Amino acid sequence: MGIYYGNVWESIKFPLLSQLLYHGSSNATNFVQYNLTAILNSDNTINSTLVAEQGLPYLSGSYVLRLITTNVGITAAIVHLLLWNYNDLKDGWAFLRPSSLRKLFQASTYFSWRRYGSGDEAARRQRVIDDKDIDPHYKLMMQNGYVEVPNWWYGLVLVLSFAIGIITLYKIGSTLPWWAFFVSNLFSAHFILFFGAQMGLTGFQFDQQPVILMLGGYLLPGKPLANMYFTVFGFNGIQQGQWLLRDLKLAQLAHLPPKATFAAQMLGTVIGAIMDYVIMVSIVDNQTPALLSKNGTNVWSGQNVQAYSTLAVARSMAKDMFSVGSRYQWVILSYLIGFLAPLVRTGL
Repeated sequence: MGIYYGNVWESIKFPLLSQLLYHGSSNATNFVQYNLTAILNSDNTINSTLVAEQGLPYLSGSYVLRLITTNVGITAAIVHLLLWNYNDLKDGWAFLRPSSLRKLFQASTYFSWRRYGSGDEAARRQRVIDDKDIDPHYKLMMQNGYVEVPNWWYGLVLVLSFAIGIITLYKIGSTLPWWAFFVSNLFSAHFILFFGAQMGLTGFQFDQQPVILMLGGYLLPGKPLANMYFTVFGFNGIQQGQWLLRDLKLAQLAHLPPKATFAAQMLGTVIGAIMDYVIMVSIVDNQTPALLSKNGTNVWSGQNVQAYSTLAVARSMAKDMFSVGSRYQWVILSYLIGFLAPLVRTGL
């Protein structure tokens, strides 16, 4: 309310609560939505000349505040985990140890099924059983001879997913280059080590979408469609990974065989993707006006998709809209505040 009535970022010219982009000609009684098609080229890239003619878009003050608080929370969570939960995190980075990297070049790594029933596997199980810090449910599974999902199963899923992803991106004309596809997945793989740990420790799931969109905006300036696909893999990859971890943990608590759990997850993913697509097409075809409206209805709302589209376009103009010295510079500076906040608390 203070931001709105204080007219911070000219907020009083726009709705109190909104996730859309607005034109600078708006006023308190007439909200003019920003015409995105007027600044896009035929390949869905942003035309800087047309942007100069239209002017940079505006965001509602409440939405900018949401971005700032989210960004503060993201970087604060990372620093807090490093300061207070380092021992819980360090095993997640074990794959970067020299000994682990050397194993990538050993043939035995890719024939893991040969180790089951061997002395090495028996010794590993005994170490788990003797470790006082290991979850008791996991110990019981080891005692009962449950076999873990081999790493090559995950590796196969990764390779197939990468292949399908890269082929799809080029077939649909996503404008996302291959290198950005790899970078987005690298961000996803690293962020899940922090936010997966946070979810496991606290049960709280954080929204990483704004930071992924921001990174995509600076890496792919002027390409909102590419930024949307960058976020699909960078952000949704984190979400899917967290849900996978959650299901594996629930299966562990229920003492379900890991291989059966993995198979059920993969089958559910395929069936779920098909059902999601069918339902999405049905909803979009029948509820288009409600999904496009600012307020939606008591049943249907396009808020999440609108916010996604808004950020993709706005972040594609990140240099002009969010960099230091620009209108919404505190959206970027909030990352620094988030980094410093846990350090100040630690010092106190």
